[in-house]
Amino acid sequence: RILSVHEIDAHYLQRRLAATLDDADECAKVADQVLSVLDIRPGTSIRECENQLLVLLGFERFDLIKTLLANRARIWGCVSIKRAVDESTRDSVEKALMEDESGEGGKALNELR
Repeated sequence: RILSVHEIDAHYLQRRLAATLDDADECAKVADQVLSVLDIRPGTSIRECENQLLVLLGFERFDLIKTLLANRARIWGCVSIKRAVDESTRDSVEKALMEDESGEGGKALNELR
């Protein structure tokens, strides 16, 4: 299912991972790694992204991986914007969303505005 941008805050990934990870520090670390994998800027293909998520999260979390992949630009963009510490970082994320080839980044950005 496609998530609404209003469902995704700075701690969205941590909440989703908390169901399977007991340690809060480990959960935060894995959430940061997942966010890095979801990053739309390096031009990583969806297949590469899926492979990296499978290695990181394991096959037992495949339903979560499907949700992450279906909402890749939305999750990366919303979490990154809400975690941005300055205007420059926020502008960089917004630019990447506007330039997202899938078109999903632009849709997510329009929903946020």
